[in-house]
Amino acid sequence: IVAREIHDEFAQLLTGIAIDISWLKRRIPAIVDQHGAETVLDKIEKLSVLINNAFQSVKKICAKLRPKILDDLGIEAAVRWQIDAVMAQTDINFEFKSFIGDFMPDPKISIAIFRIFQEALTNI
Repeated sequence: IVAREIHDEFAQLLTGIAIDISWLKRRIPAIVDQHGAETVLDKIEKLSVLINNAFQSVKKICAKLRPKILDDLGIEAAVRWQIDAVMAQTDINFEFKSFIGDFMPDPKISIAIFRIFQEALTNI
């Protein structure tokens, strides 16, 4: 729930800012003399990069809070996904065996299990 709210709120705000910056980029050259416009456009371009970085950060935060794979494919797939991410970033190799089968625990239990697993990985 928190991940969805963060995504919805920040995505909407950042999209609005990005649209306004795009609007400014198109209109500033016509308003400001060429030299001044170039400086302003450079600043706007830097803001665009920051907004894109903010979008990426929101996506990462939401994925860490509640990965979409957890809802779509279940706890086993989410754990495998997390293991793959850790293995890609470190020299640690894992062997994961699961006997969960088709069992899909309640979403609250799934996220609790996933959080415990994430915490265990950070303690390695």
